[in-house]
Amino acid sequence: LKLAIHQESHQRRAVFTLPKRSIVQAIPPGSNDREEVLTHLQKLLKIDHVNVLALHEACEDFRFVHLVYDWPEGGLLLSHLTQYHSDVTEAHVASVIRETLAAVAAAS
Repeated sequence: LKLAIHQESHQRRAVFTLPKRSIVQAIPPGSNDREEVLTHLQKLLKIDHVNVLALHEACEDFRFVHLVYDWPEGGLLLSHLTQYHSDVTEAHVASVIRETLAAVAAAS
C-alpha cells in the first residue's frame, strides 16, 4: 500500500499494487481472464459504504494492476485487529464481516 496525492484534488489516495499473475491464478479455469477481472473491478467501483474504502480507478502496466482507493485515515482494519488481538471478540469480528458483506451485496 502506497500513499499517492491526486494531482487535481490534492486528496490522499492509497495505491494497492497486485501482480497480474496472482490475479489470473484466482480466476476459475475456462473463463476469459481479462473480462472476469473487468467485471469484478466494475463491481468494486460501485461499492458505496461507510465501512469500505472507495475504489476510484484501476490502472495497469505490463506486470501489475494498480488499484486507487481513498486513503484509510483511520488505518487499515487488519492493523487494528492485530494491535488489539487479545481484546477482539468473535462477535466483533462477525460484526465487521457482516458490515463488509452488506456493502459488497449492495454493489452486486
